[in-house]
Amino acid sequence: MRISDDDYMIYDSAANQWKLTEKALISRGIDLRGRLAGRKAMSPELLIDGLLTTVSEQIYGYIHAHAFDTTRQDGILASNAQARSLLFRALLQQAVHVLNVGNLSYSVKPEERAAAINDVAKQILGQYIPSIGTTILYCGG
Repeated sequence: MRISDDDYMIYDSAANQWKLTEKALISRGIDLRGRLAGRKAMSPELLIDGLLTTVSEQIYGYIHAHAFDTTRQDGILASNAQARSLLFRALLQQAVHVLNVGNLSYSVKPEERAAAINDVAKQILGQYIPSIGTTILYCGG
């Protein structure tokens, strides 16, 4: 059974992924709307949603790169509170990383692309989850 959305993470059923909410970033002192206020840009909602979607896709891509059975990984992330808690922390670290250094996954330099995923986020995702007997990275075969 999938864990319910809350103020800090919502489940994007079309993408089959959790993603942060704007409130999650605000709780860490990151006011994206405030950063965008002085700019002449398209809808702040679209820009914020785009950033949060990108962060989710990056972290899920990193998770999926470690296993064959990504469906099992996604099922655990959707239903296991311990895994979801680690995912939340990793998503926050990745959001801060993207805001500070940019989206390095688009870099033409291989060494920058290699640094696209935050090291702290990687460490968080590598933590052992007692309820599944392994990490989220290696639970999918």
